[in-house]
Amino acid sequence: MISALAVAGEKPAEVRSKAGKSAYDGLLAFQLGCSAEPAADRGAFGYQAADGKLPANADATAAAVLAALGKGAVVDPGAADTPAAALPCPAGAADPAGAAQGAAGHLAEALKKDGHLTAVTPGADQPTADTGNTADAVLALVAAGHRQSAAGALEWLKKNSADWAKGNPAALGTLVLVAHATGTDPKAFGATDLVGALNATGPAPQAANAEAEKVESKDDGGSGNQNVWWIVAAGAAAGLGIGVLMSGRRKKNQL
Repeated sequence: MISALAVAGEKPAEVRSKAGKSAYDGLLAFQLGCSAEPAADRGAFGYQAADGKLPANADATAAAVLAALGKGAVVDPGAADTPAAALPCPAGAADPAGAAQGAAGHLAEALKKDGHLTAVTPGADQPTADTGNTADAVLALVAAGHRQSAAGALEWLKKNSADWAKGNPAALGTLVLVAHATGTDPKAFGATDLVGALNATGPAPQAANAEAEKVESKDDGGSGNQNVWWIVAAGAAAGLGIGVLMSGRRKKNQL
């Protein structure tokens, strides 16, 4: 919600409920603070409480970083690059920017072991690589100004994401967004041409006016076409989120 408001040009902190609360107030309530155990979970955001405990969730944490920073999924490469740091304890007054940095610190630490995040899938005994959330973590870290902290995960994605993304427009779209955020060529992401692969999932692209397109390419050095790909990728990646939401609602209604 916060990211959607920000992308729409609204000021999320000024959009308040009848009780005077903003979406930021609701978001920060899900962050695991200095009393969280294990200590490695501190700074993460939780999702779906069980047995009275809110477990850390990588997907929620990456999304919370973007939301707390007031950003959407299209993250522009920034000049800032500082090491991600853990949530400071004892913590000061809760604020969105501080919450985002603490969450980014948690993600950076989680990526250090293998260069990627892991998850236990239904029916599995051991955790496996979580490619989707690793991509989301890279976006979150770059958005928070920690490009170097995301570098290892970026290299892992280049080498290991092809099978995960093959034929999946939402996954390919997410990787295009990762390429954009990190200044990587989306047509040479590891051994994959993400743009070509994304094109192949639908009808052959058609230019409405070939001559106008040639003029635009000459004038802006192709930046217009590049911008189109970030928009397409954002839409594809958003489709993944909507699909997950609808799936969750269907499951809930079946219970």
